[in-house]
Amino acid sequence: MRFAPSAFASTALIVAVAACSPAAGTITELTASNAVIAAPRGVSGVTAAYVTLVAPADDRIIAVSSPDARAVEMHEMTMAGTMMQMRRLDRLDLPAGKPVRFAQGGLHIMVFDPKTLAPGATFPIIFQLESGTTKVVEFSVTAP
Repeated sequence: MRFAPSAFASTALIVAVAACSPAAGTITELTASNAVIAAPRGVSGVTAAYVTLVAPADDRIIAVSSPDARAVEMHEMTMAGTMMQMRRLDRLDLPAGKPVRFAQGGLHIMVFDPKTLAPGATFPIIFQLESGTTKVVEFSVTAP
């Protein structure tokens, strides 16, 4: 059996490109999933946002912000006996390939005085990483 030179070259090119491509499931950039934010309840002007982030390499969130809010902060809620404690986080580690979940009852993002949040709309939150990466995540607005 003889192979035509062009067929051999095409096959070699496909194999070379596949070898250089990230493996299936490999994370090549910061990914965000399940990003939701609720419209503020009452007149408080404060709400919480939740998301799962996965970084391709060890990194650290050093700032969060939004052009559509007065302030955005990362917080952690813990229980000390029967007392709930919440503290602001200035930094948060993102271990390579491991999901970091902002969810009710733990890590969460506090949003102060957001512009109008209508259910079905999106709300941008910007994550600044120590590596220099900036990631804008569009959060889906849910009913309060």
